Amino acid sequence: MSTLTAKLRSLGYKRPEDLDAVFDTGYLKDGLGSRAAKGGVIVFASQLVKFISQTGSQVILARLLAPADFGLIAMVVVFSGFMNLFQDMGLTMATIQRKEISHRQVSMLFWINVGISLLVAGIFAGLAPVLAIFYDEPLVIGITIVLSSSFIIAGLSAQHLAILRRHMRYRAIAVIEIASMIAGVILAIVMALYGFGYWALVGFTLGQAVVQMVMAWIYSPWRPGLIFKAEDMGGLLKFGGNMTAFNVTNYFTRNADNLMLGATWGAAVLGFYSKAYAMLLLPLKQINAPISAVAVPALSRLQDEPERFSDFYCRMLQVASYVSMPIIIMFFILSEEAVLILLGEQWIESVPIFHVLTILALGQTVQNSTGWVMIAYNRTGRMFKWSIIQGSCAVAAFSVGLNWGGYGVAVAAAICGSVLIIPGLAYAYHGTPVRLSAVWKVLIRPIIFTFVIFAAAYPTRNVMQDNMMFLRILMTLLAGAGAAALVVLFSKQMRQDLLNIKQVLKKK
Repeated sequence: MSTLTAKLRSLGYKRPEDLDAVFDTGYLKDGLGSRAAKGGVIVFASQLVKFISQTGSQVILARLLAPADFGLIAMVVVFSGFMNLFQDMGLTMATIQRKEISHRQVSMLFWINVGISLLVAGIFAGLAPVLAIFYDEPLVIGITIVLSSSFIIAGLSAQHLAILRRHMRYRAIAVIEIASMIAGVILAIVMALYGFGYWALVGFTLGQAVVQMVMAWIYSPWRPGLIFKAEDMGGLLKFGGNMTAFNVTNYFTRNADNLMLGATWGAAVLGFYSKAYAMLLLPLKQINAPISAVAVPALSRLQDEPERFSDFYCRMLQVASYVSMPIIIMFFILSEEAVLILLGEQWIESVPIFHVLTILALGQTVQNSTGWVMIAYNRTGRMFKWSIIQGSCAVAAFSVGLNWGGYGVAVAAAICGSVLIIPGLAYAYHGTPVRLSAVWKVLIRPIIFTFVIFAAAYPTRNVMQDNMMFLRILMTLLAGAGAAALVVLFSKQMRQDLLNIKQVLKKK
């Protein structure tokens, strides 16, 4: 029985002030490092299962449905993705981050989430005729109206999932996410087999949302009270508002390059650029998402322990760097082979773009981690301000690079990202226990580790014959792996880093 469930049962659902104890996370500080390490393993495994399930389902559904069915859903998803930015309003992250929070406050947040979800669903459903006119496709009306209910379903489970994350119950979250995805996949395949066409894809989304909502209520036995007034809501709403503002600004920044390229150079150039970007992000998301899911709740529990906070953050960043940097550098070396195998020969023009974007990805590994610090230390206002600065610089850089097409935009993005790394880190760490010197100290070994891999793999790849692609890939990977093994063998410090990767927090 989980600590949360035990507390609720012992309290017998009495007065709201009794239920405040449900949100106490003091017990998590004992063995936090071990808990985070186990949680990281669980989240990584969950991410892998979801990735395989989603990829497999797409393969099956692609054979059961027509391309036009996917096109219809894509028309609607473009807009639903944007509406999703406003559904949560950052209130679930407020529940996770806040050092102390009450039953009354979370109940209020629950009803606010429900209210916002109803509003977003209503607006989205109201846009159905507009989308039909925009696309000149009447079928999107029904799809849009039905999919609007997914916002309401998600709103009903938002705070329950946030409570599970606050208590770092990663096993329960993994079960919920995997089970709901599998349920959605099964429903979609069955509907496709029975000839429902594009409604099978709608069924996937709604089936997943319903199962996730039901299981979230089962695994998190907390129930919201009929409370519509609570103390100190201003701080929580401000936190959520800044998170939403950051997400909106970040959304436009991340899509500005696509918008500008499409408008200036057309679909073909945009296709090469966007496909290269998407292919690079796909494996990185499988790494960054699980680490962030563990880092933010854990760091939030250490707000009042500066030394442990800094140590935990630096160790988590080191873990992320040891994992992601070698993967990125191998993509850099084998960029042509990656494009040919994953996309096909017709996408060969994406290779130079993909090559440049890997440079941007190396810096993003560190830059993205600053969000952990700013969220955990309630600096979401600073996140929003930096997103405006970063976004303005990025758009200016894109405008210059646009003269040289997709490759020019990629180079501009890489230069802009590299220039902003140090200022971004300094701005994020200001007023927190984290210091640039401490970050550099833990990053230097992953950087050396990655450089040694590059020094061995890059020449190996270049001496292999062009007509022996798979052998070239194999020998390059072996050279990189061999160099990594030698470094670990002869460097006691790196060996300790890798062998003790779970010991991210040992100080009591």
